[in-house]
Amino acid sequence: MKYGFSFKIIFICLLAAMMIFTSCGGNDYSSVTPEPDAAAAALISAGVFSEELGRLDDDAARMAYGMPSASSLAVWSGSGATPEEIIIASGSDTAAIRAELEAHLSNRKTQFTDYNAWEKPKLNGALIFEAGSCVIYAVGASGSDSDVEKALIGYLDTLL
Repeated sequence: MKYGFSFKIIFICLLAAMMIFTSCGGNDYSSVTPEPDAAAAALISAGVFSEELGRLDDDAARMAYGMPSASSLAVWSGSGATPEEIIIASGSDTAAIRAELEAHLSNRKTQFTDYNAWEKPKLNGALIFEAGSCVIYAVGASGSDSDVEKALIGYLDTLL
């Protein structure tokens, strides 16, 4: 009986400590404004893509991606044979930009249902991340958002 009570107290203390430490994790990137070329370069140099990505001309990006809520739009894409890409959009309404990027992701999933369907699982790991007035969308080679997010966070941490 004596040990059972001690175990419960220790368990509760450990649980409370875990809750405190996990709630404090992570940085707040709401005040950070990433520079699109530097953010994309950080992702590309991290090796999270299986093909070379190139930046689209601003006018071509607008025509191909739309994104009316974004005041600024930068896009890096590959050959089109894979869904791998980086989109960095900024504007005053990040919720609207996020919605447009989520719609883009949905469209990409539809596109890759029949065309190069073996590439579609990569879209399950699409990252949509907000930093300041920017919303960053990236699809890497692994199909996991953790690789892309780790590289992006590494870059954003340098801006804090």
